[in-house]
Amino acid sequence: MKLPVTYEKFDAVLGRLGAPLGAAESHGLLCGLICTLGAQSARDPWLVNCLDEAPSPDNPVLTEFRQDALALFEATVKSVNDASLGFLLFLPDEEDTTLDVRTAALGQWCQGYVYGLGLGGYKESKTARGDIPELVRDISMIAGAGYEGENPEGDEEEQAAYIEVEEYVRVGVMLVLEELQPIERTSPIGNAPH
Repeated sequence: MKLPVTYEKFDAVLGRLGAPLGAAESHGLLCGLICTLGAQSARDPWLVNCLDEAPSPDNPVLTEFRQDALALFEATVKSVNDASLGFLLFLPDEEDTTLDVRTAALGQWCQGYVYGLGLGGYKESKTARGDIPELVRDISMIAGAGYEGENPEGDEEEQAAYIEVEEYVRVGVMLVLEELQPIERTSPIGNAPH
């Protein structure tokens, strides 16, 4: 699924606002909130938590942030509800970015996701069943991972391993969502429960 804003642009806007989170971590946070609170309840807490403090309302970058953030929010909600599993992690483009940068971004995405789950009230013993606690623990571990190869581009084997881990996270998030928000997952956006 094509997103309405590029990773680089959203990351730059967050940077210009002095946000504590970059693009990857903020999208992970959004997805964690969607999994725990549901799509319609996740938007406002996500917007607040993307920024450390509210910039001046007349700041032109704030207007740009809100437009990009709301477009990213709507596209993410649509993708997590997509029956063809078109959900994608919001990460740097594979074509233009070295493996070390992509690996760091994946770790940040996972860190944001775990933070979003916690912020949304996820409790392993109370809300999770089946494979969900293990998936969340795995994603937590990936949040701390980094790239240690000598070549920032990575070799073919390292590239393949990265793709496998990214896919594991993507599918894991879909499984967590299915477990925690099963009704919303199959509902159109406009008719999702509040």
